[in-house]
Amino acid sequence: MMMNLFSDDVRRDPYPVYDRMRSQSPLLYVPAPFDGWLIFDYDGAKRALNDHETFSSAVPAPPNWFIFMDPPAHTKLRALISRAFTPRMIVNLEPLIRDLSRELLDRVMHRGEMDVAADFSVPLAIRVIATMIGIPADDWPRFKRWSDGILKLSYARSGGQEAQEAGRELARTASTRPKSRSLHCLSAFTVFPTQKWDSCEC
Repeated sequence: MMMNLFSDDVRRDPYPVYDRMRSQSPLLYVPAPFDGWLIFDYDGAKRALNDHETFSSAVPAPPNWFIFMDPPAHTKLRALISRAFTPRMIVNLEPLIRDLSRELLDRVMHRGEMDVAADFSVPLAIRVIATMIGIPADDWPRFKRWSDGILKLSYARSGGQEAQEAGRELARTASTRPKSRSLHCLSAFTVFPTQKWDSCEC
């Protein structure tokens, strides 16, 4: 079956392809550079996500990324980062989000139109997350570049050299400018997986 699952057209509207795959080939191997198996049916995906003895999240991605780890390491790291996204923490971010939203909307008001993704939702998310992990406003463009590089993981699981370097730069910067203990520990673990890990408590 010849199909480019990573084409712009499929990314914009993947659901017809998903329907076709569920009926024709719910298990599909995608060759390099992705080099992995895709599961399209609910029961298969559920088993792969929950049967940790048979299936693994470990892929040839930048090292120490917790989304590519198996339990118990993934469980501990997920508990760490979830502490930075409690309801109380989110409520505390409301003034920041309001101010950033006004700033972004003010920039496009004179145009009478906007690209909701490019002009608002993407920069808003980038700036909020950057602030949470202690990256100053002057470095927000660099943070956006790192984010774009890391997103290349969705084309090839290793992400290439650019994604790996972006991940390392981001982790180093975040670990030197902590805004919360949880995110600081997660960043420190990414850069120093053995030295700092034991000192972080969930």
